[in-house]
Amino acid sequence: MLSRKHKLSTRFFYSKLNREEKRFYRVLAENLLKQNYEFEYEINWGFMDPVKSFRAVIDDFPELFYVDFNSMDWGRGKTIAIVGKILYSKEEIKRLHLQMEKILHKFDHISDPFELQVAVNDFICKEYTYSMDARGPKTRQERHTVVGLLKRKKGVCSAFSKLAQFILQRRGVSVAYLSAETDSLEEDGKTPVLHAWLAVKHEGEYYHWDITNVHGEAGDEETTQYRTFNVTDEELISEGTHYKPEEFFGLTCTKTDYNYYHRKGLYFKTYEEIHEGCIKFIKEMDLSKGINWFNFRISPEIDNEKSKEYTPSLSEIKELLAGTGYSFGKFTSFFYRDGLGYYRCKLVTKKERKMKLTVVQPKYYQEGEPCVKIREYLKSCLEGAEENEIIVLPEYSNAGGTADPEIELEAVAYADEMKQAGARVAKEKGAYVAVNVLERREGRLRNSTYLYDKRGKVAFVYDKVHLPPAEKSLGVERGNGECTAVVDGIRFAFMTCYDIYFNEQIEHIAKFKPDVIILPGYQRGERVDIIKAQATLLAYRCNAFVLRSSYSMDKDNLGGCSLIALPIGKIEACLGKDEGVASSHQNIVSKCYRPAGFGGEYVLNDKFIDDGLCPEVFEELSAKGKGKK
Repeated sequence: MLSRKHKLSTRFFYSKLNREEKRFYRVLAENLLKQNYEFEYEINWGFMDPVKSFRAVIDDFPELFYVDFNSMDWGRGKTIAIVGKILYSKEEIKRLHLQMEKILHKFDHISDPFELQVAVNDFICKEYTYSMDARGPKTRQERHTVVGLLKRKKGVCSAFSKLAQFILQRRGVSVAYLSAETDSLEEDGKTPVLHAWLAVKHEGEYYHWDITNVHGEAGDEETTQYRTFNVTDEELISEGTHYKPEEFFGLTCTKTDYNYYHRKGLYFKTYEEIHEGCIKFIKEMDLSKGINWFNFRISPEIDNEKSKEYTPSLSEIKELLAGTGYSFGKFTSFFYRDGLGYYRCKLVTKKERKMKLTVVQPKYYQEGEPCVKIREYLKSCLEGAEENEIIVLPEYSNAGGTADPEIELEAVAYADEMKQAGARVAKEKGAYVAVNVLERREGRLRNSTYLYDKRGKVAFVYDKVHLPPAEKSLGVERGNGECTAVVDGIRFAFMTCYDIYFNEQIEHIAKFKPDVIILPGYQRGERVDIIKAQATLLAYRCNAFVLRSSYSMDKDNLGGCSLIALPIGKIEACLGKDEGVASSHQNIVSKCYRPAGFGGEYVLNDKFIDDGLCPEVFEELSAKGKGKK
């Protein structure tokens, strides 16, 4: 007996069989689901078509990805033997089934069948890529089943449809897996393309659901729309595939009640409804997403160029966003002249927090009283601070300008002098001041960066983690690794000089999603091109502004380069070899967006990288390497 989870009432092709064929269908499905590939069955040849039953089982059960239609070995007389073509081991089938169950349970919280269908649709479009890539015999077969999605997150129309079919059927929704030849041709120019889609039953009526066309181009949100989400026979045919009605297996889809746009209240019949719908969308959208898309459809009566005039004007959008803390980068609408009246509107928003960012670069003196000269220079630069400014001093602000360890240790006594100067200026000017000092704290020698808030209070102290040989020999002790803080809503992260060489700290900071990275530096022996590359890559990886303050050196190809790097991986200001101050006014919560792969939807750059991380692979590889002699 088939288990309750395999409800036959949800299996479309089972309903199309006669009594004898249904009997054979049930026995066949039960055995194949148990991976019993060989058994005998008494065929009543005059009253059934066993091939029809076999096809029905394969099309009704996406769980049977391990059985191919060319798997029957017919016996003689009235007895046949069904010999399944074994594509996977039992262990592999069990593992893949567990993955399917895990995906199924993502939707346990959704009870409404229509909202379940929407959630499944959006999940598949986001998680998987349409791809014809086939590197081997099994890979070619897998791209047509759920296995391609489970193993490589890639597949074709049949794979998308079968995964959706599996979820909806298990949740009690009747689904028909349909396939037919289109008027398109394969690469040979002769063979018709076979396309697959679903028909979903809502309140006794079927609706065509072609996920591949909903999916758009490689999951790109800009091309993703719901044009083929619960459409009629006529609408499906008009999508350019030119199916014949007789290829719908007796289905007739004529209703629009459960069409995506109708059900969601996004089908507009008047010009005024277009305007009201767009305004409602802007008022209710999540501004923090950065990019919001609005899909709607208009009736044939207003499907003309005039309808575009009823989308909101730029002045209206500006007024709607007033007081939200956000501004809009651009507003665009896409009008599809296909006779079906589809609209796609895109609104790009960004949060506003304009601040002045400043880095200071003193000259590296070495002779005379270098530490004294640098302290005086840095304190004079601080006096120019402005309200709501972030200003960063270089590493060793109290002990810089010398290569003599004894002079550096003597200058430890002046750490408090520099800290007090930073605190005073922060309070008087209403600025954020970052001061790095070599200091002795609680009996330990530390390389510490102090951040003072606009009240002149210590907001955070970062102790340098990665210490070069010179600091180790000097007796500096490394910090505990704490390098992030939220101050007045600004997400600060901290690194000091040598830290920037280590991806372990960069990845830790990236997870924090910082707005600004404070980077006091020295790097007297590093090449200019390396320094710039490190800063831009840090800014790009962490999607943050990088404020690097260091010392001007005499050699053209070494040191210097106090700079401000933008989240897009671009250097906005750089002092190069010059002594002085560099500033830039920026919206510090601005982020870098990029496509999630070629043709992909626009996402935060750091998210694109985070989604691809797989450190466990290399941890396992390293563990294996340690075991080798």
